[in-house]
Amino acid sequence: MSKKILITSIGRTATSSINALLAQFSGVISHHEKAKNDPYFLFLSQFDAYQKFTQDYLKDRDDQANRSGAKIYVEVNPYFRFVDHEFLRSKGWSTLFIVRHPKTYLESVYRRKLFMPNDSSFQKLPDSSDPFYEQWPTCSRFEKLCWYYSQVHEFVLNENHPFFRYESLVGEGQDLPRLLNEVGIKDFDVNTIKLPHLNKSGIHSKSQILQTALSRSNKIPDELQWEVLTEAERKTYDSVCRPLLTKLGYED
Repeated sequence: MSKKILITSIGRTATSSINALLAQFSGVISHHEKAKNDPYFLFLSQFDAYQKFTQDYLKDRDDQANRSGAKIYVEVNPYFRFVDHEFLRSKGWSTLFIVRHPKTYLESVYRRKLFMPNDSSFQKLPDSSDPFYEQWPTCSRFEKLCWYYSQVHEFVLNENHPFFRYESLVGEGQDLPRLLNEVGIKDFDVNTIKLPHLNKSGIHSKSQILQTALSRSNKIPDELQWEVLTEAERKTYDSVCRPLLTKLGYED
């Protein structure tokens, strides 16, 4: 029986590089965003009405893992951030989360289409019990991204699974050796192990330019300019994102 690991995150967290590193080790099979239906699964996994569908989807992935013959089977997949982790645990999976500082996450995701008018992805939205529900139509894109960041990372904290900081994984911190140990990989040099550099931002930029050229909107997202944020946007960041810093192990 394989040791089965899910590594997930909010996205923009070097998951393709993590997958490439894991795949280099003997006895490890690692997949990054394995199936084309996974983006739709992200949407459906957020609603109880689709529980049977999502559990059947996870059962199929579990069967694939069990048939793999690998000592360690890993799925690195941000689209699984809201899956039923207790269900996965009942199947013998362990879940690891990659977290990121809100400031650098917002700067990174701002150049993508998330919450742009031409965003066709299926994202989490506030329900009627959420304070953001009434004000959502008038929220700026920055405020929506702050809300989404908080939703994902509060979920991570509530799930009480191990988490690892993106900045430490790609830098000189100890989170990368700790992640490898958690996966079950012991045979590596702690002094030299590093993530391979697989930054796909240039590829995504070219693809996004083509997509926006063919869409109704030719608007490519601008870079985030902190100095031009409104007072309301700054207050949103301070009230929604900043309280998570110490909980996630960052300095305020």
